[in-house]
Amino acid sequence: MKITLSHAGAPVKMTGNARQAKHLAWEAAGGFTRLPGPPRGGRARLRGPAPLVYPGLGASAKSLPGQFRVVSLRRGEVLPNTEWFRRVMSRYPSGVTVVTGRDPAGRAVGFTASAVSSVSLHPPLVLVCADRDSASLPVLVEGGRFAVSFLRAEHVELARRFSADLPGERFHELRVTDTPAGLPVLEGALAWTGCRLWKCVDAGDHVILIGEVVDHGLGADGSPLVFFGSAYGTFADLPKD
Repeated sequence: MKITLSHAGAPVKMTGNARQAKHLAWEAAGGFTRLPGPPRGGRARLRGPAPLVYPGLGASAKSLPGQFRVVSLRRGEVLPNTEWFRRVMSRYPSGVTVVTGRDPAGRAVGFTASAVSSVSLHPPLVLVCADRDSASLPVLVEGGRFAVSFLRAEHVELARRFSADLPGERFHELRVTDTPAGLPVLEGALAWTGCRLWKCVDAGDHVILIGEVVDHGLGADGSPLVFFGSAYGTFADLPKD
């Protein structure tokens, strides 16, 4: 099987069988450079400096932009280190939240989380992926409740504060409002949910908290804080045709 990519008007040809072609990852790049040394199995290996993009297995070269990095991903191959995985997943934009609760003494605890998602409408369920080493995690699990505040674009410093290794200072001079169940939510949040812990799932170095929504609220309209490329930002409307 032959794959042809066009770069700056000059075709770059690679040969390989259909199985190999299914395991090519394409990375947008400023230009092609060949990796030093002979390619494994006679396959061409190209590299460039820009971020990873993975099309579907059936995608054709014609459907992709003109500049790529090509990396062979054989079936079952392990990524060389966790940084590759971080880099791949950083290309998926997500919203940013602060997950909160209270310990038995009434002290507020919380952490920043971007791995948050709705799960079910009937019953209303949300999930939060929490670092297993988080000091707040045992409080949420033992208390059986947590709240999720959805941050605005201007809440960058709050996101950084709740991800810093200073748990005792996260709520310092911070204005919060309690939900009907007594959970702290951040004033000015775009929206919030108060949850009863429905299930915990061990997942590697994280714990997935699935909560049933028992309270919720909407703040004023605004733009969300977004995490993308390992950095905070927000989104802009696409230009109209």
